[in-house]
Amino acid sequence: MAKQLVMVVLWLVPLGLVLRQSVTACAERRTMGLGTSLRLIGSRAIALLSAVVIPLVAVWIAAAAYLLLGLVARWSPLLGDVGMLLCVPLLIAAGVLALGAIFAVPLSWASILTEHDCDTFDALSRGYEYTFRRPLHLVVYLVAAWLIHWVAFHLVQYVCVAGWNVAERLVSMTANGTDLPGITQTFVLQIPELFSVVMLWSLVGGIYLLLRRDANHQEVEDISEQLVEPLNAARPARADDSTSDPE
Repeated sequence: MAKQLVMVVLWLVPLGLVLRQSVTACAERRTMGLGTSLRLIGSRAIALLSAVVIPLVAVWIAAAAYLLLGLVARWSPLLGDVGMLLCVPLLIAAGVLALGAIFAVPLSWASILTEHDCDTFDALSRGYEYTFRRPLHLVVYLVAAWLIHWVAFHLVQYVCVAGWNVAERLVSMTANGTDLPGITQTFVLQIPELFSVVMLWSLVGGIYLLLRRDANHQEVEDISEQLVEPLNAARPARADDSTSDPE
């Protein structure tokens, strides 16, 4: 689990930028400034990390009884089996939390980076609510997102492979058989994988806005007024706005 948390920390800023930009583009048809986006992510980094940790801890707590039952089973297999049977509700709860977290955590990230004063628990409640309250809508949106991702991913993959094949042949014509380390090849052929991650998280923003509309009956465009622009200095009032016309 520690390895996964380290990966979350490393990807926090890039994924946060992609997610926030996708939400802003869907709701307001514009992009958000890089500095403003970074300040927003920095101010809500703890909430984003907590949205990943809390479901994991909840699953462990729900399933913790089975650690004790394993010790009981060493002494009496029958009692251990009966205890496991009695704790089936905890097992189901852990399964629901774990399965729901697959969709609820990305949706909670979108909520944290979109809503006003949205804390971790509010974001997770939104994520789980949209997951279990609108499962058919979620499936439809996921299928549509998968199709878009599949087409875009393979297009980028074909472009990278074709470009590398052309470059490799041109280099081989002048390199006189010199073996290259393969650094460039590895980098170019990994571009589709990087694009895949960015594309998936950009689609999460749109899915969140659609599920929010379905669950709360609020159009996507209505969210544009609620998007947060953090640490923006208030614009000074113009002199002609603050003075009244003489009578």
